[in-house]
Amino acid sequence: ERNRTVIAALLCAVTACGMYSLTYAARVFPAHMLEGREVVISGRVTDVSADIYGRSYYVIETDEVHTHGAPQRVKIRLSSDNALAAGISDRIRTVAAIDRISERELSERLSLLSGGIALTARIPFGEQPEITPGSGLLRLRAWFARLREATADAIYECFTDETAAVLCGMLTGDKSGMTAETAEWFRLCGISHLLAVSGMHLSIIIFMLHALLGLVRGLNMYLRLSLEAAAILWCMAFIGFTPSITRAGLMLLIAYGAQLLQRDSDALSSLFVSVLLICLFNPFAAADAGLLLSFSATLGLILLNEPLLRAVKRRVPIARKGGGRMIAETLVSSVSASVFTFPVTVLYFGEVSLLAPLANVLSVLPATALLTVGAVTALLWQIPVAGQIICLAPRAVLIMLTRLWLYMIKMLASLPNAGIPMNYSFLPVFFLCAGVLLAAWYVLWRREAKRKTALLLCAAIIAQLFIFGLSWDRIIKGKEQYVSVYAVEDGMLIAACCEGRCAAVGAGGNAYSSRRAISGLKQSGFTRAEVLVLPCTDQYDAACAEEAVRLLKPKAVFADPNGTQSDAVAYAAQQSGAVLYEVGGAGFFQPDSGLEICVYDDEKGARWTMIWCGELSVLVCPEAGDCSLLPDEFRSPDCAILPGGKLTDTGALNAVAVIVSADGEEGVRAENVLRYRGAENVYSTGKDGSLRIYKESDMVMIGGAE
Repeated sequence: ERNRTVIAALLCAVTACGMYSLTYAARVFPAHMLEGREVVISGRVTDVSADIYGRSYYVIETDEVHTHGAPQRVKIRLSSDNALAAGISDRIRTVAAIDRISERELSERLSLLSGGIALTARIPFGEQPEITPGSGLLRLRAWFARLREATADAIYECFTDETAAVLCGMLTGDKSGMTAETAEWFRLCGISHLLAVSGMHLSIIIFMLHALLGLVRGLNMYLRLSLEAAAILWCMAFIGFTPSITRAGLMLLIAYGAQLLQRDSDALSSLFVSVLLICLFNPFAAADAGLLLSFSATLGLILLNEPLLRAVKRRVPIARKGGGRMIAETLVSSVSASVFTFPVTVLYFGEVSLLAPLANVLSVLPATALLTVGAVTALLWQIPVAGQIICLAPRAVLIMLTRLWLYMIKMLASLPNAGIPMNYSFLPVFFLCAGVLLAAWYVLWRREAKRKTALLLCAAIIAQLFIFGLSWDRIIKGKEQYVSVYAVEDGMLIAACCEGRCAAVGAGGNAYSSRRAISGLKQSGFTRAEVLVLPCTDQYDAACAEEAVRLLKPKAVFADPNGTQSDAVAYAAQQSGAVLYEVGGAGFFQPDSGLEICVYDDEKGARWTMIWCGELSVLVCPEAGDCSLLPDEFRSPDCAILPGGKLTDTGALNAVAVIVSADGEEGVRAENVLRYRGAENVYSTGKDGSLRIYKESDMVMIGGAE
């Protein structure tokens, strides 16, 4: 039986990975030829639009791409500065600027691929897309999308914003109304899964339905199971058949089918079959973090929960009955799921929460009450007068309970080292080797006398592998010296990384690009900045400074006290424990890391920032200024970064390379102006692009520039 279990698991993994690889080679890889181009596309909207950080997003499956040799059927996530009058099944025809998705972080690419999205693109400014009404089966999907929106509206009408945001996330998967700070609390406590509709939510709903149907007299088993199966299918369609909810629904449907046919079924077989079915219909689901977390957590509950619970009850008498038993069962379930989800959490999010078991125990009651009673309360609230009178008491109780729950989560998240960063490049290989060793122990060592010894030996080998990988990662990372530029039209965030340390300059741009920049730093292993330098605290340089301070947790912040964002920056620095300094004429030097930053204010008030990252020097220029006013030590950097072509006397700069933070026609125009003035090696970043500057054998290397 042990061998059959391992073989089934291997077949499941091989099939899922094989389907993913074949589909990627056939549908995604050929589409990469479109990266960096502007092409005319037409296709249908397949997923509901989303407004994120001021931009509207639509998932389109094309049927026509006007480029020779390009694949015609490609799934593209299209973004627009303004909301389009397009819904699911509608057709869109437009010019699209295709982004360089292959240069983005692995976690972001996998997240897009899990939905079958091969490319991302944006509608150029001023372009007017052609939109025609759609028809067909996608209209049913559009109806469910409108139903989700109506449900969210009903929830926000009934509850206060904070309660409504949490309930919307738990019931519909929509977290757009939740503040970034609240989402961060859930993440640090390891309970973000409560805000994504998954098997736990479906199980609670079906359990409540099962209890209600049990009160109906004369209802036979076949009719009851049929009604519950119909409810499962309804929930799956309502959420949009996301991989995690589909996995849970299929497992329940397989179990119900076995009961109807009077056959035995086991949870492990149901789990493997459900995952295989999902991957056969959507091979890209193998890259979905939600499905992997759902699968891992369920596998942990199946394999580890019972033996671990027996061991706890045997050694802790208080865990055998009453409230102690309930707490023990919840804690053991949380630990069992956490052990198996640990590799997925680390690989996808680069961080692990030490508070997850405790936070899960404390969240069971409020989460269950909010999901069940909250949904019914929001529904009854829509009945004029009578329904609102009935719901007054439960509504008030739920609002108070949610506030208490959020306060508790906030307190836990504020504890030191609530989230431990685990951004190491060797981890995928480490987890693979550890999995092989544990599988070999599970299959080969059956005799009780040798089982514990073999397990200890495997644990020792795994520990040695981790120590070796950690040492190697530190050696490699300690030698890296580079500057990353994350640029958009309306601002920049620049990070200097040297010998495992990081310093950031600027926090401008829109919130999406700033957050993506910080996410990229975390994926590279930098979870905390030594310093954040804000040359100005106006909209251009500090639009996202508050969020940058909160996420990067710098030890020091250099800021201008006179900017429009200065109060927000000062408050964020105080909340994060950073020391606040005035940026004018400031300097930062860290001899053990090779990082140095110097801010220079010229006689006309322009502010220039020089970064030394080991042997690499980078000059960050202001939006407007006179280069002839620079001191000699600022005039010959390895690279100069210009927000545009508004600087004068650029001939005074003797930079090896010049990078313009602009894209499209603006970028080309700025490049031509600089070349006309005598500048050489001029590049542009592109709106959604990022690039890395480093030195190699006295040569300045730039990756990702256009």
